[in-house]
Amino acid sequence: MASTLTDFALTGRLGVLSLGITKDEVRGLLGEPWDVSATRPTIWKYGAVEVAFTDDRAAQIHAYVSQAERDLPDQLGAIADLTADSSLSDVLVAMSERGAALETVPVLSYDDQLTFSVRDSSVHLVFVRERLHSVGIAT
Repeated sequence: MASTLTDFALTGRLGVLSLGITKDEVRGLLGEPWDVSATRPTIWKYGAVEVAFTDDRAAQIHAYVSQAERDLPDQLGAIADLTADSSLSDVLVAMSERGAALETVPVLSYDDQLTFSVRDSSVHLVFVRERLHSVGIAT
């Protein structure tokens, strides 16, 4: 199932990935992780996509936009409708056109970083120097 980062922001699902799925389900969908963190929580890395687990269930999913154009599992398809070249204003317009209500997250906004939460999905859009950096969701 192909997805886009815009779909992820609106639904909280990144293609076949969603919060709460098990490690076995992720492995069945994406194969063995390309890299695994040595810290807790356990983080499985598939190029630009990271899945963090708590009690063997996906508790966080993040896509790092600067890598998404070149570094994704085939099973996720082409998700890079939003890229590292996407400006803050372009993304805000795109989200508004899709009916997404965004709220600034003050605790995650500082220096040259600005974070928005999509009200209906709780997905965070993180911008650094007014360029999209990452899209993620956590329980």
